[in-house]
Amino acid sequence: MLATMGYITPEITGKLPGYLSPSAGLKFADIPNGLGAISKVPAAGWAQIVAYGAFCELSQDQSAGTAAAAGDFGFKVLTSSLASGTLLGSRRMVARLTSPAGARPS
Repeated sequence: MLATMGYITPEITGKLPGYLSPSAGLKFADIPNGLGAISKVPAAGWAQIVAYGAFCELSQDQSAGTAAAAGDFGFKVLTSSLASGTLLGSRRMVARLTSPAGARPS
């Protein structure tokens, strides 16, 4: 969905003003949508994108028990045995997460 929006949005709203690469004289308007952009963006631009993604991935400790992993409840939506009965087991999961330790949800 993100790729689709990335393709459609510049067609509807237009592209950013200014230069993508001032040293190469490359404007945002010169970059085509879709796969054609891969060959038009300079290698330094792709390196910046990859470096930023790596920074985001590596800048936090995401091991179990840390704040970054706090949202990981170990619940597998499509493969869980809790998926029977309610909407993908959501009521049982909420009960399980909010129940006192040792209590079994109904």
